[in-house]
Amino acid sequence: MQETFAAVHAAAAGDAALRKATASDEAAGDAGAYGNGPLRATAGSDARPASDAATGATGPGDNLVHNWKAYLCRVVTNRCMDLLKSARKKRELYVGPWLPEPLVQQVAQPGGDPLEATLLEETVSYAFLVMLEKLSPLERAVFVLREAFGYSYRDIAGIVGKTELACRKTHSRVRRKVQAEPAAVQADAEMNRTIVKQFLHAAATGDMAALIGLLSEEATLVSDGGGKRLSALQPIVGRERVFAFLAGLAVKFGAAAVVRPAIVGGEHGLVVETPDGPTVMLFAVQEGGRCTHIYMVRNPNKLGTLERLLDSRAEEN
Repeated sequence: MQETFAAVHAAAAGDAALRKATASDEAAGDAGAYGNGPLRATAGSDARPASDAATGATGPGDNLVHNWKAYLCRVVTNRCMDLLKSARKKRELYVGPWLPEPLVQQVAQPGGDPLEATLLEETVSYAFLVMLEKLSPLERAVFVLREAFGYSYRDIAGIVGKTELACRKTHSRVRRKVQAEPAAVQADAEMNRTIVKQFLHAAATGDMAALIGLLSEEATLVSDGGGKRLSALQPIVGRERVFAFLAGLAVKFGAAAVVRPAIVGGEHGLVVETPDGPTVMLFAVQEGGRCTHIYMVRNPNKLGTLERLLDSRAEEN
């Protein structure tokens, strides 16, 4: 399920819900509405049906809706929370770790370097999306409404159907959880770029030993194959163990692996093409430049944006 940052209030992001609320003639349905903009933290890969819930909402009668913005916000928020609850049940049967679907925006052409591309101004770090997965649907809704859009606790209470005091306590609890995971909130584009370049150098030269110096002591690698492709069924924790896993992959695939820099969700990442299918790799980097988390998405069901990008490139050639 692809994460979204504020399906709880499409209006603030200028997406289809606000366009309808303000009777704008601008066409709805652009990729940003449920891509990597503010609509990227609450509804997940179900961002499209969540957005459709707003664009298709007519209310109890236009003449009875006095505040379309507030009405649509409540519709979308409740739709997102329902989708998240359903997704949690499905995930109980998921094979191995579950990671958000990566939004692949650019992949290097042979000889090209998307590391020079301009990163999106409005991005949500992948590590932040992973952290949000640990929150309940209610916690996510309250957090996004408060942090991303500055809603008052009174307004939030009306939207999610809780008391103002309960919303205050929920927001405070979520802030403590977020602050406990610095990798999710201390994204640094330049350090991320450096890590990706060093991984590229290791892949090009075969000098895998250089990678161990990039990893923090408690580095963690999480791979998501969804039971469809080979992956570690549990997170791999510890610098030496993560290095051993990466070195093992290098030995297994060798020259058969093609590693390309990419822009994924507005961040620098890697696309690794191997005989058994592609992998999207993303990194969380702590202050000081050490990599704390490596995320590897291999489940083909979550690589739709990558496949479409590669297919369109093949057609152009």
